[in-house]
Amino acid sequence: MCAWIFGAAAFSVVMAGCYERPGRDIESSELAETQDDDDDDDDDDDDGPGPDDGDDDALTGGGSSSTGDANLDDGPDDDDDDDDATTTGESSDDGDPATSSSSDGAPLPMPTRVVIYRGPSTNGNIAAAGGQGDARASADALCSDVPELPDECTEAHALLSFDAGDEIANMVTSFSIPDLPVEAPDGTLIDHDFESLLDGGLLVSFVDAGLFPDSELYWTGTWTDGEVNAYNCEEWTSTMGYSIAADSSSASGWFGAASVMCTQTLPILCACW
Repeated sequence: MCAWIFGAAAFSVVMAGCYERPGRDIESSELAETQDDDDDDDDDDDDGPGPDDGDDDALTGGGSSSTGDANLDDGPDDDDDDDDATTTGESSDDGDPATSSSSDGAPLPMPTRVVIYRGPSTNGNIAAAGGQGDARASADALCSDVPELPDECTEAHALLSFDAGDEIANMVTSFSIPDLPVEAPDGTLIDHDFESLLDGGLLVSFVDAGLFPDSELYWTGTWTDGEVNAYNCEEWTSTMGYSIAADSSSASGWFGAASVMCTQTLPILCACW
């Protein structure tokens, strides 16, 4: 009669073999004799499994049934611990973790200050100068690609007003600027926090803070209260018209004090943290 091997796949293979050899029944005595022969082969041959072992493996799918049981009569497998470590994410026998975190995944340090620094010089078409299409994205890209950008910063934005939804007056909420001291790159205190900048006055001028060597105009497009001015080179997308600019030597009117043609080339100011 045919041998029963648990597992649907193994059962199908064995039964198919029985139908190909009709009338070939294996008596219980023959099965026992075959079992003894297999044991003898295992004892005599240390180089690997005997022929019968190989046949059993082929029938049972590599030594385990479809239900996940271990090889019959094989005993516990020394490699089971390694397999468990791989599938559960635990450490393997050699002590190495299954997964490791890279240095890139380390949390970023918390900022300790907001830094204002001088950005690049450009005409009024900042959208074209930054190469991002969008004027805000282009201005921020310019601020992120200058030697003056402090190494500690992970976020940088241009101090410009574009429209009513994106102006210096609402940058604290728009960009989640932290409530920290505002400093020059060298540590000179410019104001106690970013909100204090919005009263229009600074503790020191940008010249005294070391951002400019002497009096110089820079783009702002902003009224004295931090809100957008209609004169801002068509929201920084054109060299036509005018924009409001400010004087770096003034601590009392850093938002703007002059109207400048958009064809001129002036620096922008940037803030980072």
